[in-house]
Amino acid sequence: MLKNIKFFKSVYKLEQMPDGEIPKFVFIGRSNVGKSSLINALSGQKNLAKTSSTPGKTQSINYFMVDNIYYIVDMPGYGYAKISKEQKLYWKKMIELFFENSKKIKMNYVLVDSRYNIMESDLLMIEYLINLYMPTTIVLTKIDKIATNEISKRKAYIESCFEDQTLIPKIIPTSSNLKKGIKLIIDQINLLNSESC
Repeated sequence: MLKNIKFFKSVYKLEQMPDGEIPKFVFIGRSNVGKSSLINALSGQKNLAKTSSTPGKTQSINYFMVDNIYYIVDMPGYGYAKISKEQKLYWKKMIELFFENSKKIKMNYVLVDSRYNIMESDLLMIEYLINLYMPTTIVLTKIDKIATNEISKRKAYIESCFEDQTLIPKIIPTSSNLKKGIKLIIDQINLLNSESC
């Protein structure tokens, strides 16, 4: 588990973003994909990140400080239909500004619900990050909800969506409930963070 992790701040505007020189590990995905549950599993704390059965609840960029060295960043969920058009446009712009202005992003974790084939909005997000030359890992969530043989099918389908096979990000299957794949993410974070020291 990630040790010494605590909530740092919620950001609603670009000028509220904290120190840009501190390394960041960013978690982003569609609403209700399981970002908060994954962050809680990584931390070993049940209520560090607020979970909700209501999609679209996270309407801020939430920073968590780890060991006073780096941030875990929980981004607002995208793709939720029941927020206003104005809110959608605002957060779309905020997300773009975050990625275009943030320094020292060590890894972006794009969460994809394993119960379904990857959606166009997920592929667009991954493509957007790749075009910005940003490191990206795909995290398949909720694998405890599907049969084991479906996991490889989901991974194969994702890989087939990339014309350039050299651009396929690493794919990590996870279950926050069963703690599967959690150590792989933590090991990757620790490795990348040690490289920045």
